[in-house]
Amino acid sequence: MRRRRERHRGVRRGEQPLCERRYLYRPPADLTIVLNPDTVIDTSAGANSGVSGFAIGTQSLTLNGAPASKITTAANGAFGVVLGTESGKILATTGIIRTSGASAAGITASSGAGDITVNGGTTTTTGANASGIVAVSDSGVIRVGSGIVNTSGINAVGVAVQSGVGNVRLTVDSITTTGSGAGGAVVASGGAGDAAIRGGTISTSGANATAATTATALGTASANLTSVTTTGAGSEGIRATSTGGAAVATVGTLLTNGVNARGIVVTGVQGAIVNYGTITTIGDGATGITIPASVSLLGIIASSTATVTGTGRISTTGTKADAINVNATGAVIVSTTGTVATTGDKSRGIVARGGAAVSITAAGVTTLGTGSTAVGAVSTGGSVGVTLSGVNSAKLADGVAIAAATTANLTLVAGSSLNGGDNGATISSGTGTTVNNAGTLGGSVYALAVTGGAANVTNSGTINGALALTDNADTVVNSGSFNANVASSYGAGNDQFTNSGVYNANTGADFGAGADTFTNSGTFRVLANSAMAGTITLAGLETYNNSGLVDLRNGHTGDILSIPGAYNGSGGATLALDVKLVGVGSTGDQLRIGGAATGSTLVALNALNTTPAVLASS
Repeated sequence: MRRRRERHRGVRRGEQPLCERRYLYRPPADLTIVLNPDTVIDTSAGANSGVSGFAIGTQSLTLNGAPASKITTAANGAFGVVLGTESGKILATTGIIRTSGASAAGITASSGAGDITVNGGTTTTTGANASGIVAVSDSGVIRVGSGIVNTSGINAVGVAVQSGVGNVRLTVDSITTTGSGAGGAVVASGGAGDAAIRGGTISTSGANATAATTATALGTASANLTSVTTTGAGSEGIRATSTGGAAVATVGTLLTNGVNARGIVVTGVQGAIVNYGTITTIGDGATGITIPASVSLLGIIASSTATVTGTGRISTTGTKADAINVNATGAVIVSTTGTVATTGDKSRGIVARGGAAVSITAAGVTTLGTGSTAVGAVSTGGSVGVTLSGVNSAKLADGVAIAAATTANLTLVAGSSLNGGDNGATISSGTGTTVNNAGTLGGSVYALAVTGGAANVTNSGTINGALALTDNADTVVNSGSFNANVASSYGAGNDQFTNSGVYNANTGADFGAGADTFTNSGTFRVLANSAMAGTITLAGLETYNNSGLVDLRNGHTGDILSIPGAYNGSGGATLALDVKLVGVGSTGDQLRIGGAATGSTLVALNALNTTPAVLASS
């Protein structure tokens, strides 16, 4: 039987059958999707996404959605818009998007190496782990405008933007999230890319829900927002972190409500900066501004410098809730022109700690709780300077506490006040302390207590209380009012006190060891407001130089000023005494001098008796 070779009809020798041929579909160079104002896409009946678009190679992808266009999905994982490219650009503009379902996103745009731009309209998601807008690129630059975003659900995120190495920026119109663990805005970049959030309003409601998070590896992490509000335990307002660059947080108005709900937390290895208008936190552990001493994030990192600038009020309500607590390995600067206030125990007003110079300028810091110092400043390797205006007080603690490796400086400007339930100010320095008071300084224990390097105190305002100074050669220059209501202790050393103002000696003083001198060219009053006779002793004083007025007149006799050392009168030196001259039994005030009395002094007598004295003859 002969066998016959047959061929497929219409197929020539050497050709493949039509059923075996392969065709490669090549899409246009770029892909554009248009949603008109009357476009309505609704996949609620199934688990499908509303719009999906993908481009290969370097081809770009564009979605032009009219503001009135509508996309609705209602299933777990059903996205409103999904766009992706390999290395091409993505440009997406959307209208109204609503998703309802777990892990569903309103808009998702991703690229391997392409740049991404998203301009959101009104995006609403409901469901656990759902997101309003997500934009991710391995290496591209990302720009997102949020539009209006509302999310509701556990761990839901309003807007998330991330690039492996590129710059990323989120411009916020309005973002609102509801649910525990939710995030308002999360922006991150690796490598040297910058991560920035800027614009309008972010609000979160739920435990552990941070309103704005920005993070970079080597670039600058920044947030600049008009208004931030969080409600829930552990919910932070703004967190900015750069493990190798700078971190900056700026806010107009910020409010947090909840235990450990901190307002702003910033860490930048190349510097941390905070600028604020008004900050309010409510809850135990809810610190207003925190620049941590260190953070464990791929190793231990810390801010090299810290700078805080405030123009409005910052207040906290709750225990262990400092208003401002900043730390750096280098210099620290805190400057506020608004008031700072805390009400809880262990809730300090301003705390600044640095490895180099530390500077604080404040315009009214008040605390009400126990252990709540109004202003605390520490430099482990440099100087400390604190300048205060306005009303400053710590009801149950020291008003100011300073510790400086080198020099310390405290300045109270004219019209200001500083008062402490314990001490007005305690200062420790390595090489010397300077205090300039043009306001009012006081404390229940000491108005001023200084240790370490020699103290130089200049008072042109008012000091209420006592001074406790060092064992070095301290100097005090008073041209204002010094109300010595508690005994001062000047320590050892050759101390110098110069008074050209008014010194009200309502109690004595201890000048300690050394060759100490008190020079008076003003008024030295003894027990001016006392209804009973008493003795004022300037213990340990070697020399009293007087060219002014020493006044013991107070309407009764029997007062004594005791100077254990020498007395020298010169110029217009005057000693004013109360006397009652009635012959035998006459009484009067006394100046007792333990050393030599030299020079000349005019004695002015204030006769208290109304009848003429009768001088008895022997």
